[in-house]
Amino acid sequence: MTNLLIGTSKMLFLDDSQTRHNFLCGKKHDVRGGKHDGRFRWEPHTCKNEVYTVTHVYTAAQAIQQIRESDFDIISLDYDLTVIDPAVNNGLVVAQYLAADFPKERIPYTAVFIHSWNRENREVMYKLLCNQGFNCYLSHFFVA
Repeated sequence: MTNLLIGTSKMLFLDDSQTRHNFLCGKKHDVRGGKHDGRFRWEPHTCKNEVYTVTHVYTAAQAIQQIRESDFDIISLDYDLTVIDPAVNNGLVVAQYLAADFPKERIPYTAVFIHSWNRENREVMYKLLCNQGFNCYLSHFFVA
């Protein structure tokens, strides 16, 4: 069941914009929470704000690994991820994983927000996940 208590919900946030990651944790400057791996990619890390504990991921592979390892009340996905190969590193890869391999008993309790500005692929992700029974939402992230 989705945890409605303020401060106890768990969110996975996939995006390549450090500014957006910082916004979720109330940071105004480009302060990266993970360690750089030398290829313009950052390791997953967690921060806590007044509403959520946010697990920050930057690649599709990191997102899938975190989803396998933890339960999240909210999963928020961007489509366009500029690091690594865009053919295998995008939000649709994660949506396809969720549609095919996410435990069916957890679907009703997991909300998926798609916050990509890529209209065409945002719609593809939305339809794929909604057709599997996820609580899906399209949203715009107004921080560049």
